[in-house]
Amino acid sequence: MAATGRLSASCIGHFVAVFCLFTLPGCAGRQLVNDAVAAVNEEFRKGYEEALATSGTRTFRTNTQSGIAALRSCLTGMGMHVVDEDAEAGYLRTSGPAPSPLDTQDWQKAVRIDQPRFRKILADHVGLLAYLVGLEPEGLDVIINGTAVQKPSGVELSLTMRTAETKPPPSGMPRRQYPPPSAVRIGLDKIWKCVDQHISSSARSIP
Repeated sequence: MAATGRLSASCIGHFVAVFCLFTLPGCAGRQLVNDAVAAVNEEFRKGYEEALATSGTRTFRTNTQSGIAALRSCLTGMGMHVVDEDAEAGYLRTSGPAPSPLDTQDWQKAVRIDQPRFRKILADHVGLLAYLVGLEPEGLDVIINGTAVQKPSGVELSLTMRTAETKPPPSGMPRRQYPPPSAVRIGLDKIWKCVDQHISSSARSIP
């Protein structure tokens, strides 16, 4: 019952925010909202690209097919499903409902880190109404593409993460194009840890 109450209060807050933003005299207009979302997108884009630059690629002592197999096993175990795969070419495309591959605890950690900055950027454009809107995973699919390139030292695995809308967000706010930077970093670290364990386990099982 308490959880239902919190959810209802959150939904009411979202409704009030959007109603004010788009309709009430004196509230921020649609252009301000669009500017606010554009500013969030730019900030999240920078964080996303930084995360990929530092954590988006790892090299493992295995071959292309085993690297893709490890990625597939880890990602499907985290709630993703395979959309397309070519192990010989070193390619894997997966999709899953946000916040996959993060679990609830992972997502809450990312929200604690990224939501204050998210709201601050919005507030620069729409004022205190920004604090009635939170980061929303609902209605989004996460798309993760993985590639494997054979190198002399092993196979180089690379990942990218993007989001695709499946239904409008509860708040009614325009969608951002990039996932929260901390969610990307947490997701990448989680995937690489799993891949490392999978490859190490497979190597130990070979006589």
